[in-house]
Amino acid sequence: MSISAFQITEHGGIDPQTESPRFFAKHFSAYRFASQFSKGKILEVGFGDGYGSSFLADHAREVKAIDLFERNVSAAIAKYSKPNLQFIQMDATDLQWPDHHFDLTVSFQVIEHIPQPLLSSFVTGIKRVTSEKGVVCLSTLNLKKNKKPDQPYDKSPHHDKEFTARELREFLEPFFGQIALYGLYPKTKQAVFERVKKSGLFNFLPRSLDPVNRYFQKITVDDFQWLKKSAIDECIDLMAVCRR
Repeated sequence: MSISAFQITEHGGIDPQTESPRFFAKHFSAYRFASQFSKGKILEVGFGDGYGSSFLADHAREVKAIDLFERNVSAAIAKYSKPNLQFIQMDATDLQWPDHHFDLTVSFQVIEHIPQPLLSSFVTGIKRVTSEKGVVCLSTLNLKKNKKPDQPYDKSPHHDKEFTARELREFLEPFFGQIALYGLYPKTKQAVFERVKKSGLFNFLPRSLDPVNRYFQKITVDDFQWLKKSAIDECIDLMAVCRR
């Protein structure tokens, strides 16, 4: 059974031109992280806007990027044109490539959108098309961090299954022999500005003079870091680096 048999709300992904600098930098950090593994042939499953696939194409021989929605494919082709980059409409649970075709497969902020009955097919397909010595990078939000104590949790209507770090590892273990979990954290400077922002210390100033606002308007991917810790329950997002 394919994703098309289920109801999934269409969405356009992260647009670098319209998102806040912090929100975009947070999402772009996954591609920066994965670029250390980039070589040869890369597959991105669920490219959204396509900016990340375009970035990875600068670090690899070839990038194939798939998305379920034709609108996303057409928009990405119009925005990001490179000779080694191809955007394709395809079901993420029915990948149309032979076994072991890619050296690196990435799928960022997608797994939470996959209907639970199809999660095994989703991961099995990704593993199948990735080479024996290849790497799979999967990111998703950290449910533990998003849920606030003693507060009702308002899950996104676009999401089906969300994961804690423990749940993500336990789900992936039957598929991969090696799994390294990383957590996304703000660097020290950003963490300090977050605390100052919550305190409201500079709220009396015009936004143009507010040092907190000025910092967040210029925030970049360099203000985030992926860390491998024994406990990552407090991280923003989760990244699983998987090998056979």
